[in-house]
Amino acid sequence: MIACTFDRVVTARVVGGLRDRATVRAAESYDQVRQALRASRTPVGAVIVSPEDHGGGTAGVIALIRHIRTDWPHVPIVACCHPGNQYSSQIRALSLAGVHEFLFVGVDDEAFALKSLFDAARQECAAQAVLDQIKPMLPVRLHYFCEYALSHPREAASVAAIAKLLGTHRTTISRFCEQAQLPPPTELLSWCRLLLVAHLLEHTNRTVESMAHELGYPTATALRNKIKRYTGLRAVEIRNRGGVRLLLDRMRARFPGQAQVTAAAS
Repeated sequence: MIACTFDRVVTARVVGGLRDRATVRAAESYDQVRQALRASRTPVGAVIVSPEDHGGGTAGVIALIRHIRTDWPHVPIVACCHPGNQYSSQIRALSLAGVHEFLFVGVDDEAFALKSLFDAARQECAAQAVLDQIKPMLPVRLHYFCEYALSHPREAASVAAIAKLLGTHRTTISRFCEQAQLPPPTELLSWCRLLLVAHLLEHTNRTVESMAHELGYPTATALRNKIKRYTGLRAVEIRNRGGVRLLLDRMRARFPGQAQVTAAAS
């Protein structure tokens, strides 16, 4: 991970809390953050930023956040803030810029809380990165379905569960898929979940076992079988041959309505 908090005490607390989980590299400037991202040969677990620049403003950090979201969309961004109503405007600005999670000093900087927070940041980042890539393939009225499937993979593990969250019925979602000449929603849901797996395979060192647990598959074998049935590939092949891009190509081959959807949206 890369931390640019401009506060050595805060950075030390984060380093201590993540000692058994990740290596944290301190950066003294936003340029050092960018250089570290460009030079990294291994997946960067997250970038941790302060809500203020050296001068007390937010323009520099907001520019950095937007740059990361554009050039390194697979990297989670965590803002390290002090709690209190007086910081609400900063928090809102950072959220709008694209921060995935907030680490509140003195509240979230213990080891267990840090683990949960960075897990949530990684999941949110993965969901957004995948959603941005599949939106052009789908009609707008299916975007919310995919957003729930990606953002809440354990809670939204079935079409019926997502329909309930959306306040609709699964037959309505089925009709939307049929009208767009897409496979049924059960298959669309499976593709969403497998794209999350592909993202994690491509951009992290996570094992299939840990991903199966996080996504709510009964066993790692069940996840491996799902990957093989839908793609004809093994997890290691997805990791080594393109990750999300590879699965998107397989998914497009199953979505004959994609061309019409894309044309109608343009």
